[in-house]
Parts: sequence; structure tokens; C-alpha cells
Amino acid sequence: MPVQQPLVRVAPAVALLRYLGERGCQVKELCDVAGLSADDLSDPMNFVPLRTVATLFNEATRVTNDCAMSISFGEAVGLGVTGLFGYLANSAPTVREFLRALAGFSPLFATGFNAGFVEQGKRGELYWSTPSGFDVPLKSSNLFVMTCLVTRVRAAVGPSWVPLAVDFEHRAPDRAGDRLAIFGPRLRFNRHVTRIVFDSATLARPLPTANADMFAIFCNHAELLLKQLQAEQDIVSQVSGIVASKLHEPACNLEIVARDMRITSRSLQRRLEHAGTSFEKVLDETRHRIAERLLRDTDRTLTEIAFDLGYSSQSTFTRAARRWFALPPRVYRQQHRLTRQPKQVFAARLPGQSHRDS
Repeated sequence: MPVQQPLVRVAPAVALLRYLGERGCQVKELCDVAGLSADDLSDPMNFVPLRTVATLFNEATRVTNDCAMSISFGEAVGLGVTGLFGYLANSAPTVREFLRALAGFSPLFATGFNAGFVEQGKRGELYWSTPSGFDVPLKSSNLFVMTCLVTRVRAAVGPSWVPLAVDFEHRAPDRAGDRLAIFGPRLRFNRHVTRIVFDSATLARPLPTANADMFAIFCNHAELLLKQLQAEQDIVSQVSGIVASKLHEPACNLEIVARDMRITSRSLQRRLEHAGTSFEKVLDETRHRIAERLLRDTDRTLTEIAFDLGYSSQSTFTRAARRWFALPPRVYRQQHRLTRQPKQVFAARLPGQSHRDS
């Protein structure tokens, strides 16, 4: 049984198209490439396939010939002031409460991601990872989201604030130059999750539009919506998502996943059987899809990928890869990258953009 495709609210796409249209880009052509219809865009709260929004961001980066387009866009629009997401962001009493709400209610804005907020010592981090099996690069989308987060926190702390650290799952953009400075000096790519790290003083800072009473109301509403959404989620998608988040941990088995779902392992096994699959099959399919992404979109070594997938050695991973791809993983990576060379097509420039910026 296939895993349900991840979805995302269309609001960022609506804002991006407006941003690009104001700068002379042909937004209809962008929509056609991404597969976004007028109905999709009619309400910013509509759910659409994540691949359509990711494709739109990637295509916008290509036609503007600007690897830092997503950063410029994120700085221009921030997190917005409308919709549940905007209301939570604007009313949260502190940066900490905002980040907790963002992580806890993330499925209301994008499904399929493993996201969370954790604190340890004098640091806290917000993290998320690519949905299991997702095959459209999220580099441009992740740069936008991370820029929005930094912009929001700067509203509370000050315009020169930078995070303690920022990690991205993907490779570094080719020609972003000093635009990456917004993420601070401790910036890393090709990591197993995307994350942003905060110091305790920043977490405690109040937001300029804080309203504790309204924040509580919005959180209650979000909790009701989240319960409704979780009841509708496909069991295979739930298991695959949890497996993906635990592969790099010492143990990822039926009992561990069932405990996370707060059901017995026997009940989970029975529900998977009713769905026409098994835990072992979901585990293997999840590893397969993550391996595809890591080989295609990152420069992580084969040894690192093996451990990311929960294998005890590179040789074990290589045997699995031969079964999945009918090729050794190194050959699969080389062949796939050769087939994804940039197309030689027209690339429009935004007003004021120089050849040096591209």
C-alpha cells in the first residue's frame, strides 16, 4: 500500500507568485510547471501536494537565476499576519512558546514531516526532516522557511540577531554568496535533519505582538484541528514517518514505534496487516526512499548514509541498495546526478539583479 503523499498549505505559493509577479515574472508559466490550478490558489488555507509547492520554489529559483531567491523572498514576507500560522506567530508570549506551537502544530501546515522542538541545557532547537520517500528537492523551500524563522525572531531580539547554529539536509546553494550570512557563522549542509538552534536568552524574549489570552484561544483551536487531522491520517504514513525519525537511533523496531503511537505492538501489527503490509515492509520501503534522496540530493558518504538508515555497516547498506536499485549505491548516485544536469532554458532576471549576483 503506497504511503500517502505529503501535503502543505498553499499560502506560501500564493505569496511567492505575488512576489514574483510584482517583479515581472510570468507567474502563469510557473503555475503550469508546478501543476498549480486557479482552484488550488483560491484559498491560502487549501492543502495541495507538497511536490507542487516545492516544484514552484525550485522553478522560481531557476527562472530568476538567483540561488538566494528564497532568502530574499523570506526576508520580504516574513511569516505573514493572517491565517492560523500567522495568528500563532503574532500572539505567542515568547519565542519559546512560538517555537513549541510551531513544532506541535506543524501537521496543520505540512503533513509527512518529522518536526519537533527540544531544549537541553541552555539551548533549544527546532528541527524537521524531509518526508519519507519525497523525491522533489526541498532546498529552495527550506531556505525560505529558515529565513522566515530568523526574520520572525529578529522582530523580537533585534535586526542583527543570528542563530547559534543552522543545519540543512541538502547541499549548499551554488551561488548564494554572502546571502547565507543571515543564518550565522555555524552553518552546515548535508546533515540528517534541518534545524535551527537558539540560546536560552533568545527563547525567553517576548514577541512584540504578544497576547497570552489570544494565543491560548488559537492553541485550543489548533488542537481541535490537529485531532481531526490525526484521525484521518493513514496508518502506513504514520508508521513510515516515525520510522524515518528513528532510523539513526540505536533501535527502531515494532515495539518502539508502537510505544510512540501509544498502542500495543500487537494492535499496530494487526492494523498494518489490515492495510495490506507489515512493519518489516514499511521499514524497508522507508529506508529505500530515504536512500534515494540522500544519494541524489546530498554529498553524504556511503558510510554516513548507512548509519542514517540504521544499518550497522556500509556493506549491509550496499547489499540493500543492490536489491532496491539493481545497482551499487555509488553507481546509482553517479547515474542519477548525470541525468539531472540543469536544463539550458531561458532564465529571466529580477529587476536590479546583476550577472555577479547569479
